[in-house]
Formats: sequence, C-alpha cells, structure tokens
Amino acid sequence: MKYLFVSLMCFALISPVTFATTKPIKLEAGIWEGISDQVGMNYNILDVNEDGQHAFYIANMASAMRYIKRIPFTDNNITCTSAECTLSLNDPRVTNEKYKIIISPHITSSFKVLSIISVDEKPTLTQTYQLDKIEGNSTTREFMKRYGATIQALDKYTQKSLYGFWVGTYNDGTQKKMVVLNAQPGQRSEFVVMLNGYSGATNETYFKDSDITTSDTITRISTSHKTFANQIIMHQQNNNMITGHMYSYYKGQVLQTASFQLYRVKR
Repeated sequence: MKYLFVSLMCFALISPVTFATTKPIKLEAGIWEGISDQVGMNYNILDVNEDGQHAFYIANMASAMRYIKRIPFTDNNITCTSAECTLSLNDPRVTNEKYKIIISPHITSSFKVLSIISVDEKPTLTQTYQLDKIEGNSTTREFMKRYGATIQALDKYTQKSLYGFWVGTYNDGTQKKMVVLNAQPGQRSEFVVMLNGYSGATNETYFKDSDITTSDTITRISTSHKTFANQIIMHQQNNNMITGHMYSYYKGQVLQTASFQLYRVKR
C-alpha cells in the first residue's frame, strides 16, 4: 500500500507536466528576425499578426535591402505540435517555389529555424538560423532609416579599394549579425554592427584616413572605441568583397573576436 501511495503521488506530480507538453504551441503576434547560419546574405523576418494575416520577408543585404521578397500567409499555412510549428509557404510570384519553415522555441523570445526551399517539389536549399523577437522597428527598417540617404547618393561616393559603402555579415560565435562599413576619404568612417532583436541597437566604432595602413592585400585599421573593434584586419578578395576579423582589446587583453564578410553596395 505504501508503494502504491508513492506511485500515485509521483503520477500526480508528473502528469500535469506530461499533459502540458502535449498541447500544441502557438505562434504569438510579433516580429522575429535573423540571418542564416550558412553562407548567404539574406535577412529573414517573420511577421505574425493577431488578425491571422502574416508575412515572411527575405531582405537581401548585399543590395542594401533594396530587394525584399514578401511571402504572405495565413493561419491555414501553420501547423503546430507540442515541440514545433511548421509554416508551409508558397511564393505567389514564383509558383513552383515552396518554403517549409520549421520553428522550435529557443530560450526567451527566440526560435531555432530549419528552412527548406523546394523548386518543382525538389529540395534545393536548406538553412538553419535563429529568429529573435524584436520590439519596435525591425533591424532592416532601422538600417534604411539610418542609411537611406547614403544609398541614394552612392553615385557620388568614392568606390575604390577600401572606400565605399559595404554591407555584410558579422559572426562572433553566437549568431550572425548585420555589419556595415561606411568609409570615405577625408571623412569620419564607421564600422557598425546592428544587433538582432534590439530595435536601433548597435555596436559601432570610427576611424579616419590616418588610422588605416595597407600592405599588399591586407588592411589594418585602429579605431576610436576603447573596447569594441579597436583593431580591424581586412583582406580585400576583389574590388567588391572584403573578409576580415575584428579584435576588441582592453588594457592589452582580448575581450572579443569576430569574423566578417562585406560586399560593396552599388547604385
């Protein structure tokens, strides 16, 4: 009898959790954003609304967000289990292209995503990434607010060697973020990392012409920030692509390192 009582008590304690986990999860209204973990230059945005009219956006960073694909969908395109939700999407402009986006909750206000793109029913691209919930404007909107005028005036920019307007991905070992290099001769230049999930939040530092040294294809920059990216090393792969690393030093100690890849933005 004693063992039966203990067994019943254990069942009573465990069963609410067990039953709770069988309930399908639900996508809450909000905006989530993130960048693919694989090679790529797309910023992904999931916009879920209370009225059941939703959208998935794919913004091309190499074009400075001038090319954005919008895929509308409704609650009918969403199926959820207790562990994940699957979005089955069709691009209305490319009828043979389908998206299967599998979303699993990850820490507070984030999702882990597996995205499968199929053409003519054959998988052509699989990606993984993290989507972070954002309050306020998406990072792409904040980017256009900050750099819209710059993009419109690109034909007046010096587009030679390091100088120009560059956009790309920044990887500090946690997740990819968008990075901007805006460099012009005789002006204050900037290296800006735009943080996922934080509307308008950035890590940024500045430099001038005298802070730049170049040897062969390697460029070294000493920037003004005391603790963020105060040393940057770049390798110009060609006229339109840069790869590099940044180092954050403080009192001789390395606080952080990250790699990045940049593409020149043209009119």
